[in-house]
Amino acid sequence: MKSVRVTCENGISWTTSVSDKSTPESKDAYFVGQMFNTGIYPNEVMSKCVSAEYIYDHHRVGTIKEFYHCGDKCRYTGKREMIHRCMFFSYEILEGHKKGKIEVTSDCPDCDYQLGFDKSGSNVCITCHI
Repeated sequence: MKSVRVTCENGISWTTSVSDKSTPESKDAYFVGQMFNTGIYPNEVMSKCVSAEYIYDHHRVGTIKEFYHCGDKCRYTGKREMIHRCMFFSYEILEGHKKGKIEVTSDCPDCDYQLGFDKSGSNVCITCHI
């Protein structure tokens, strides 16, 4: 599986999985220029997709280093910290009005999956086990 970061013109973005057989051309044809509902039920907010980027190939752990958050490009700093049995990763915002700021997320930088809990109750990446 490969993961694609889809970004719409209203700044909303999300990550979705695509087939290993997906090519850059097929990925762009499927996402870019298409309208997506980015609203929250019951409100529909239609927005056009402006970019779709491969961010992770599940066969090559460690490939994700940059990502988009609220439409702004960001980069993981490589620092992580366990706080109250939850793992947090710091990232720097590279563009937008918060450019240069450091923030944290619980999204795993190595595979872009949400974290889960191991048998001890600690927060770990379900895929990478970090």
